[in-house]
Amino acid sequence: MLLYNKQMMASLSRGELEAKLLSFANGPLGNTFRERAVSEILNAVQPADVIPDIYGEYWQIVHDGIRFLLLHLSLPRLISLSADQLQLPDTVSAQERLILLAKKIPTLHKLGQIIARNQHIDKSFKIWLITLENGCCGTDINIIRQIIEAELGEDIRKFSIEIEPEILSEASVGTVAAFRWTDPDSGKISRGAFKVIRPGIREYLTEELELLSQLAIFFEARRNQYPLKDFRFKETFKDIQDALKEEINLPGEQAHLKAASDLYLGKHSPEIPHLLPFSTRNVTAMRYAEGVKVTDAPMSYGGRKKCASELFRAVLWNPLFSYEDKTMFHGDPHAGNIHAVETADRIKITLLDWSLVGFLSKSERMNILKLMLGVIAYEQDTICESLGNLSENRKKSSFFQIVRNIVKNRKYAGCGFVEKAFYVIDQMIIGGIRFSANLVFFRKAMFTLDGVLKEIDPEFDADSCIFALLKDVVMEELPRRCAYLFFPRADSPNHYKSLMSNTDIQILLMRLWTNLLRNIYLPCQRYDTYAELAGI
Repeated sequence: MLLYNKQMMASLSRGELEAKLLSFANGPLGNTFRERAVSEILNAVQPADVIPDIYGEYWQIVHDGIRFLLLHLSLPRLISLSADQLQLPDTVSAQERLILLAKKIPTLHKLGQIIARNQHIDKSFKIWLITLENGCCGTDINIIRQIIEAELGEDIRKFSIEIEPEILSEASVGTVAAFRWTDPDSGKISRGAFKVIRPGIREYLTEELELLSQLAIFFEARRNQYPLKDFRFKETFKDIQDALKEEINLPGEQAHLKAASDLYLGKHSPEIPHLLPFSTRNVTAMRYAEGVKVTDAPMSYGGRKKCASELFRAVLWNPLFSYEDKTMFHGDPHAGNIHAVETADRIKITLLDWSLVGFLSKSERMNILKLMLGVIAYEQDTICESLGNLSENRKKSSFFQIVRNIVKNRKYAGCGFVEKAFYVIDQMIIGGIRFSANLVFFRKAMFTLDGVLKEIDPEFDADSCIFALLKDVVMEELPRRCAYLFFPRADSPNHYKSLMSNTDIQILLMRLWTNLLRNIYLPCQRYDTYAELAGI
């Protein structure tokens, strides 16, 4: 590092190193210490390498955002981060340096988890980023044991709890330690898992959440320098703040676990960790989840296909298609939060970490489906209507030209139907259209899940899966649908789990048939854009 004598620094202990850096900060170079220290950290970790080439236009905003956070962290944290980098050997790669930095900054850690599942990122770098899903952040198990024992008190003896000697896993916020316990009534010995918040994370996250508000203002003032000219920075960062606050809300996660246990019942449902009776406000105690991270689980070719299909059903299908007025969905389905094991007769999937969840109303779900149907049937009016109902702008008349420009994009043409629907939402958000936090959160969960599914089964096709599931549901609904044929005025999407009325299905089939005939009888017609081919 240019600011320091590298050889001299290498001979110092950690305490001596941080003391030396503090002396620099308080000495003659104090007025430039932050700028120079942050510049050297960024030169070492090369955050631009995280951005896939396809998103190269967003490099500058990512670089500026990370730089802003580092510049405004407290001096002790900046010194600690600088010391981390100084203590690494020169042979350590920029990727490894960036991973270490991310593990000390929860907001970057979470961003890295999301980026890790992007299908466009360099495969060699993806291997490094995936360690953020459930790697170890170096927390001392003895500190975790002290926290648990102090919190549980007499329950440690009552349930004969014995904490295992090593950390089981760590993520951006939580640390998980395995243990064995004895049921005092039956005498049965079982294995469980404690989740606690990593030491110091509450303080780190509190500081970073405050900085996110300032970062939004920073970006607003410089929006013309970035490709997100109409992006709503303040509102979006507020949504991110609200979501990250839930990461440290253990009582909230415990309530989500109970709700998820009620939601996921049935033949094709995943397992949900069962809460144990000695959970507290600061410690969540759960039954141990069998299996390993889903992308590491040994499965046969057929098992992988079945696993991807059942995971798609559990995380996307179940929340979207339900009779309930409001449904809950898992907000962070990265591979580290999904365990799987293949048995003789089934693929056992367990969904972990329910700190981040979202909720979709029936109205939102109906309009998401209407958006998908509009995309499938090439109905621009339907696309605009559903977007207008989903957005908070409500100016549907202004959507027509925006949507027309989106569907002319060749990226849109190369997507599947499900991906197209959410690509439209993405582009509308970039264009300054605001949607509910839950819808944006659902889209983020979809993005994360898509990467996991492609890694489990590279041949997985979301369109084929959703059509097959939809066909089964419509067949189950036939008796009810037949009854409403005699009362067409009373027919409504609300009456069906599929959220489609008889009229909706008739219109969809008619439009698909029309487009099929067009493609058969006009095979030589030249179309300049996908929009023209689609007839919109």
